[in-house]
Amino acid sequence: MAENSKDLTNIDFDNDWKCYCQESNNKTNEKTILSNAATDQGWSSIELPHIINTSQSTNNSYKWWYCKQFDWTSIDQQSKEQIYLNFESSDIQDNEFEISATIWLNNTEIFSDSISSLKHPIELPSELLHSENKH
Repeated sequence: MAENSKDLTNIDFDNDWKCYCQESNNKTNEKTILSNAATDQGWSSIELPHIINTSQSTNNSYKWWYCKQFDWTSIDQQSKEQIYLNFESSDIQDNEFEISATIWLNNTEIFSDSISSLKHPIELPSELLHSENKH
C-alpha cells in the first residue's frame, strides 16, 4: 500500500460500462450472456453508479451483469506497483436488498460476496493485468 496520498493515483472507472438484466425466469446460460457482451446483444451502455428504482419493480428477482473492457498499459511485470478496485456506496442506500457480486478479471474470479462486506479495496493481482493475460 502507498506510504502517503502522494503515491496514490485514482482513475475514474465509472464510464463505458455495459449492463445486462436477467430476470429470474430467464434460463439463458452464463456462456451465452458473456459472449453476447462482445456484440452488445441484449446489453445496455451505462455509467456508474447504476441505480435502479426498485420501488416500481414487481416481485420478480433479477441478476444484473456488468462488463467493462479496458487496456492497462502503465504497469510492467517487474513493477512493485499495486492496483486496487475500490467501491464507494451510493448516496441512495436501500437496506431492503442484499447485493452480492462476483467479480472476474481476465477469466479469474477475484471477489465473490456481499458488496456491503467490502470494507477494503480489492487488490488486483498484477499477473492478471498484463496484456498476455487479457481475454
